[in-house]
Amino acid sequence: MGHDRGRRRLPRRLFVTNVLNGTVAANGSVVNRGTVVRLLLGVFGDEPPQLLNSTVIASGFPERTDPAALVIGPTGVAFDDESGILYVADSLDNRIAAIPDALFRVFPEGTGSTVSQGGALNDPLGLAITPNHHVLAANGNDGNLVEINPKFGKQVAVKLVDNTGGPPRSRRALWLGCDDRRSLFCGRRFEHVQPA
Repeated sequence: MGHDRGRRRLPRRLFVTNVLNGTVAANGSVVNRGTVVRLLLGVFGDEPPQLLNSTVIASGFPERTDPAALVIGPTGVAFDDESGILYVADSLDNRIAAIPDALFRVFPEGTGSTVSQGGALNDPLGLAITPNHHVLAANGNDGNLVEINPKFGKQVAVKLVDNTGGPPRSRRALWLGCDDRRSLFCGRRFEHVQPA
């Protein structure tokens, strides 16, 4: 068997939320067992990634089943590589949480510290980091995008990005992406965002 010395395994980290911790057994009641997990993946050439390790870095988020959304709990995450903070959309508590030292944490941080709560946040789902290190949160209940300055915890801008109507959570922004040209892709819509 030959060995290609030019190919090497590169570790990659991936953050995911887990809302299937007792929600079904609770039969619609809120349980505080949602987690955020850091996955360490090995990538070798064109082969599928291999899971090398998983670590729960935050726990205790509220979660519950929901007929319109299957499960509601911690949803989107966005990592700020400058500060090392992982931001988490805590949908049931209508807040954005911060998990410090997310790349190297070995024990859970509870539900993290609150960066922003209430105000224009209305079931935050998707998150992204802007070039100026603000947090963008896409609301599931009203189609708004909320920009937050995490340094001060202040909501600095709100922009409607989906006015198609329908019941809450039907306008879901499942993910957000922001590039250094200040362009944002949200669901099926392409929006140019000027951070405040």
